[in-house]
Amino acid sequence: AVANVSILASGLGSEPIDVTAQGDNEVFAGTIWAASYGASSFTIFEPVPSTGVWSDVPYNISAFTPPVRHENGFVELNGKFYLIGGRVEKNVNIYDPATKTWTLGAASPIELHHFQAVVYNQEIYAICAMTGPFPNEVPVQNIYKCSPQNNTWTIGATIPVSRRRGSSGVVLYNNKFFIIGGIQ
Repeated sequence: AVANVSILASGLGSEPIDVTAQGDNEVFAGTIWAASYGASSFTIFEPVPSTGVWSDVPYNISAFTPPVRHENGFVELNGKFYLIGGRVEKNVNIYDPATKTWTLGAASPIELHHFQAVVYNQEIYAICAMTGPFPNEVPVQNIYKCSPQNNTWTIGATIPVSRRRGSSGVVLYNNKFFIIGGIQ
């Protein structure tokens, strides 16, 4: 099976989405699709900046196949892309576009889904996530932080009961997280 990228944004199911992420000197842009179970390779479509023409950037998965997941988080940190959470899935999958390889990161302490990943101080935050199977999913009580540098997860601050929810928009502005919308 071939897919553009094995990444899905929180709450989008299997519909494709367009993304743009900027690194220090690069721009990654493309359409993101789900990958099917048992896929042995994927294709990532990247623009060629000088011509604006798209070209295939194939890669082989040697260590493992990133699992199909949905309602997960996806974020870039220090030039690598982190695919975290999703229903049932706890491990972090890390894509390095320089080497075109996937590696496996630490598992989260609990199942986390319906959240937006945000980077702050070299850590990845899962704020206002949900846990549990449908239809019994519940908002998590705490913020969860993934430290790629140490390959660890920690439990952060308790979220006030009235603010616990999933599928929120989360942005960082002036060193504060702003949580917008979501479901309870």
